[in-house]
Amino acid sequence: MKNNIILLSAILLSGLASAQIGVNSPDPKATLDITAKSSTGTSRAIDGLLIPRVDRQRAQNMTNIPVSTLIYVNDITTGTQSDIAVAIDYPGYYYFDGTLWIKLNPNISGIDQDNNIYNTDGTLDTNRLVEQNDKTLAFTGTAVNAFSVDGSTLSVDAANNRVGIGTLAPNSLFQVVGGEARIGGPSSQTGTLADPILRIHSNANKEGAGGALWFNENNTGYGYYLKHNTSGGTTNGKDGLSIGTKGNVSYNPARPGIFISDYQEIGFGTSTPQQIFHIDAARDNDIFKVPTADQQKNDVVMTKEGSMGIGITEPNESAILDLSTTDKGFLPPRLTTAQRDLIKTKTAGLMVYNITTNCLEFWNASKWVSTCAAVAPIVGTVSQLVCSNPVNSGTLTAGTAASITSKISYIGGNGGAHDGQTVSSTGVTGLTATLNPANFTNGDGELTYFITGTPSASGTAVFALFVGGKGCNLSIPVSAKAAVVSDILCGTPTNNGTLTGGVAASGVSSVISYTGGNGGAYEAQTVASTGVTGLTANLLKGNVNNGTGGFFTFTITGTPSSAGTANFAITIGGKSCTFSRTVNAPAGTVGNLNCGGTVLNGTLKNNTVVAPGVTLSIPYTGGNGGSYANQSIPSTGVPGLVATLVANNFNVGSGTLVYNITGTPLGEGTAYFDINIGGRSCPAVAVTVNVLQESDVNCAAGSNDVYPYPNVNTKYIRCITLSGGATYKYIYTCPTGSLYIPSAKKCVLQP
Repeated sequence: MKNNIILLSAILLSGLASAQIGVNSPDPKATLDITAKSSTGTSRAIDGLLIPRVDRQRAQNMTNIPVSTLIYVNDITTGTQSDIAVAIDYPGYYYFDGTLWIKLNPNISGIDQDNNIYNTDGTLDTNRLVEQNDKTLAFTGTAVNAFSVDGSTLSVDAANNRVGIGTLAPNSLFQVVGGEARIGGPSSQTGTLADPILRIHSNANKEGAGGALWFNENNTGYGYYLKHNTSGGTTNGKDGLSIGTKGNVSYNPARPGIFISDYQEIGFGTSTPQQIFHIDAARDNDIFKVPTADQQKNDVVMTKEGSMGIGITEPNESAILDLSTTDKGFLPPRLTTAQRDLIKTKTAGLMVYNITTNCLEFWNASKWVSTCAAVAPIVGTVSQLVCSNPVNSGTLTAGTAASITSKISYIGGNGGAHDGQTVSSTGVTGLTATLNPANFTNGDGELTYFITGTPSASGTAVFALFVGGKGCNLSIPVSAKAAVVSDILCGTPTNNGTLTGGVAASGVSSVISYTGGNGGAYEAQTVASTGVTGLTANLLKGNVNNGTGGFFTFTITGTPSSAGTANFAITIGGKSCTFSRTVNAPAGTVGNLNCGGTVLNGTLKNNTVVAPGVTLSIPYTGGNGGSYANQSIPSTGVPGLVATLVANNFNVGSGTLVYNITGTPLGEGTAYFDINIGGRSCPAVAVTVNVLQESDVNCAAGSNDVYPYPNVNTKYIRCITLSGGATYKYIYTCPTGSLYIPSAKKCVLQP
């Protein structure tokens, strides 16, 4: 202590004398000059300056700190790296800059703040390992190539939230450019991963959702796809996987090249396979529906039971092959007798068509059995064909589809068969004469040709016939073309005037538009109405426009039999349609309502829901057949009931109105309905509402009490339960002048 005092006194005296202090120096060169006792040599004596040593918590809690105060922080496990101690992150020297404790040597923590990866490129001298433990390592950025490894080997597009391999600018969420993306081993295919998995998962269980793989060529729309539909529906078909193309065939995952459903059904051209195997050759089946008969014509299926269907999607389970068609046949192998006999191994049931004998044959395990004559039929011949006097069943008109027959005579038939023929017309082209195969008669007879097609013009159609070894020219005249239109638009007529049931039409017409037109003529028409009868639509003859479209004007006459819809079926220019006119009902009236003849069908009871079928019938006379509207009439007297009449028409003459009674009567006695309809009225039509009986009352089990009588305050109900469990119910009426008071549970005389 004495030495300390002497040293302090010396320092103070020296400072007072020269304002400079020297330690171990008689001649200080600065305000404070500390000289080592032994600045050289091998002395083990300690020289140096000990700055105040504090932990981070002490430094953090100092106040009123002068600028340039120097400390040594020897413990950073205390306090927190915040406030004025935000930079204290490592033991060492710190000075106060007026705001924070600043590290005297920034490299004390091993970081060169003036030269680091944030502001300077560099090269690693050795391998580096970052141990994160439970800490995270995050990079943020806004650039397209915000983070990359070895150029385009790996690139992170922070601007668009994308990742690229082989590209610095990925154009999708994840893009691999060039080379191959592989799960499993290297190019030698001998990787250590035995069962690699690539999974595309969708959490959306709805139609049209699910993962997909696309294979595209360049930037065109052509390519291939593999698409998963996660739920069945009418747009994408069943739940399953579609494989198909896009480009040469329209992209449609509901009608893909191949489809596998969630039940392992396989479809070709359809995502709605009807069996375990289904080909829709025309890809025309409705989605998620059973195909129609026409759609099934090009379908092939195989059921899980082993039945195959062609032209049918539900083959008969008893058949291994079920063929269905309305316009084709079954064509077995066609062989000559010589070719048939060359078949080496024949199994019983083997079938061929023998073109030598023109017969279907089958092998019965020992010989060929023919289904017809064993020899070829006689070839039919005639001595002469006579085309000069044909008998035609109809006429031919230019531009109009033909469907007539023409009969010609022949002489000297031998009874043999002919194969028929099909002959195209000359002169007027566009027609075909068809003769079906048949047999000539022995002697003279007739041949019937079916004339079809559309004559190209007016004139004469000539058919060069040759059958039975003879020929002749059949000539049929073709008249000028009749009117032809593309379509008649019956659905959008322009209607003039109105129609009323029972009233003669006057000034009423309908203008029907048409499209197309060939300039041909049409005849006058008179079309009777259906639905509402009694009307006639009349069209004058004329010509349609040539290609521009136009309209037909029908004048409507007659007296409609009733209200409703009158329909007129018209056919003009090869097109048909039906246009309709609304016939209004006259206002309904009656001559008389028989108020005294009303009948209540069913019973009504106080506080009881009206049973279905309870009606009130009111006869009337003098009806005019006109219409009346819906009615709903509430009851009076006894409220709670409604009489309902459904809109309809009066009969012509007498009839009966039937009101349905519904609701719950809120009382007993007489309920009244005020009826007013058809220009007549029945005020206060009365119906009886019956009183409740003891059998209608429900008493709680074990009850012994009195209760209010429903809707009537002059009665009450008593329930009595005997010791044996039997319950008795009684209905009492209060004395005259008194009312039942529920709170008092008794009848009380009223003042």
